Amino acid sequence: MENELFKDFYDKRFYISETPPYYAGEKSITRPLEQVIRSQEELFSYVMCDSIQPEAFGRLFYNASILLKGWIDNTKDSPPQETRSLDTKIELVKNLDLLSRKELVRAKKHFNDITYSRITPLKSLQVYEQFDHKSWGCTDPELIKILAKQIHAHMENFDDLLILPLGHGATRPGFILNHYLNEMDINSIIYPVRFSTHKMKDTDVVFINDMERAYIAELSRGRQVLSFNEDVQTGKSSRYFTGYFKNLLGKNVTSTTIVQETRSDYISDFYAISEDDFLHIMADEEERIKQGQNLSITQKLAEDNQEN
Repeated sequence: MENELFKDFYDKRFYISETPPYYAGEKSITRPLEQVIRSQEELFSYVMCDSIQPEAFGRLFYNASILLKGWIDNTKDSPPQETRSLDTKIELVKNLDLLSRKELVRAKKHFNDITYSRITPLKSLQVYEQFDHKSWGCTDPELIKILAKQIHAHMENFDDLLILPLGHGATRPGFILNHYLNEMDINSIIYPVRFSTHKMKDTDVVFINDMERAYIAELSRGRQVLSFNEDVQTGKSSRYFTGYFKNLLGKNVTSTTIVQETRSDYISDFYAISEDDFLHIMADEEERIKQGQNLSITQKLAEDNQEN
């Protein structure tokens, strides 16, 4: 039952898009963060000490990532000495981390603390979400676990890791990856950084201000650094992001991904599945949905990986 919440949520998930079912079919949507906050408050009101339904957990996890995205998107390029914007992001990252570790009672208390101290500026902001079937497929816990096992097997000499996901698509799977690595007794922490060349048309890594660069440098002290992109096609974004932090931090950065286009001239150091195999699985699962069958997301792949 180790992965019950992640796996059950994924199997019952909003499969057709990255967004909840009431937005299914939309290519993109912009909505107020106040709406997400109200939903989160209602969901947390149902959190019990030892019991929560997978769908409610999934929505908590989803909403937390959307709050983080909304804050990052709306507070980039803050004044150099503006600490509130960075401090709020750090707290939103912490709340998502607590959820990914399934520490629901602590996450509820922490969210309430954020509500009292920082929620007012959040309520007035809008968040843009874009349909992405592929990014959602990369949240499959079985695929993420395959990647975690690869990292664990090849990095046993490194007890401490810092994961830097490319926001926003790699954020949710990145936190699940971080959770699995910690379950494998690797002291792993995570901090998402916005660099979205496709959805947000970013031309460079986006920081809230210069203080955020210094904060990431401090996080990396004594830790091996992983860059994490949910899928790699040409490799242009991953190559740039990995090289950027190698120069910024003055140390090697290991590149990781869930889905790797193996015909690319850029191959990540670790990946879970090839692009061709991934698309085959996605097509098979879509057919299962159309036929009303129960989902068995990558179960055979997981079993094959276990045998190997």
